[in-house]
Amino acid sequence: MKEIERLYSTCFTSEDLAQLSSRGGELAWRNQMSVARRALVDDGVLYPPGKFGRGIWSLTSDGLEDYRRTHAAPGPVADTTLCPTFRALANNVATMYDRGRTVRLVPVETTFTDNLLLHLALTHPRRVRVERFGSHREADTGADWEWWVHHHGSYFGFRMQAKRLSPDSDRFALDQRAAARHPGQLQIEVFADSCRKENIPGLYCLYSDRQPGSFPAIGNNRACPHGHLDHSQWGCALLPVSAALTHVRAGHALRSDIVLSDAWPWYRLVCQSGTANVATAVRRFFATAGQAALESHYSYGASTPPDDVRRHFEVGDEVPLEHRPRLAGVVLIDAGRLNNQEYAGRQDSR
Repeated sequence: MKEIERLYSTCFTSEDLAQLSSRGGELAWRNQMSVARRALVDDGVLYPPGKFGRGIWSLTSDGLEDYRRTHAAPGPVADTTLCPTFRALANNVATMYDRGRTVRLVPVETTFTDNLLLHLALTHPRRVRVERFGSHREADTGADWEWWVHHHGSYFGFRMQAKRLSPDSDRFALDQRAAARHPGQLQIEVFADSCRKENIPGLYCLYSDRQPGSFPAIGNNRACPHGHLDHSQWGCALLPVSAALTHVRAGHALRSDIVLSDAWPWYRLVCQSGTANVATAVRRFFATAGQAALESHYSYGASTPPDDVRRHFEVGDEVPLEHRPRLAGVVLIDAGRLNNQEYAGRQDSR
């Protein structure tokens, strides 16, 4: 209980901290945890309290197998739907961040990003290509990685920049200054201007071990068929650049609980629940989460990829991609390669 309080105390509401007169003044959250533990023991997921001593929660063999199935790091074993991979990677980020706190060695943004893209490419080698361009001027443009999703001749593109929560100040540096060649500007302003000029929406990928202070009613906190929205799924959260600008210009504190309240778990970007393919899922995400990013002046660029990207999807991996010094690299997802049989399989299983 003390460890749970240490990890999640900043998320407790007044209802969680209420004292229950019927339970001798016990805090409501502690009572709820006790009830949840008894249910897990009854389900065979946890050992009874007396097995290893008071205060020790230990998984049974069935519970351990369930954990490994839902939280294990993805490996190069199956080229299936993307959502479970995104969920596992978010969990890895949250876990690594939390462990890094204990030794004051939280990985930097580039480490998190490299690990995510490496696992994504290894887990889905037939669908995902990651091309690194080498050195880039992130401080100059604010842009980091450009993503393109292809499905049967249609395309959707966006740019993504990573921001890691500062473990010392508990804030995201969305107000970071741009390079000297952009005097008086913030990196986010340069990033937004670049996206606007090139007609492509922008996102921030936020790395942390925190979760929102409140959940909007529009569904950011909705689970999906691949699992629940637990604390670890906020390890990777997406924030449209328009929402980030609003926080910065309003002078908000940029604390994790405030910023993440406008963000989305990143699995929502690719979860195919209710759709036939990843491309539709991505468009649905932007239509819901990034409405300001899909204004009319973005529509053309977001659906018109560079020539080398288009040739890659038409011809294959042998097509070289042109170096873009403004970017760290590109991520290319072929949403149509396996989606038809995946969707048919889901339909057959109903």
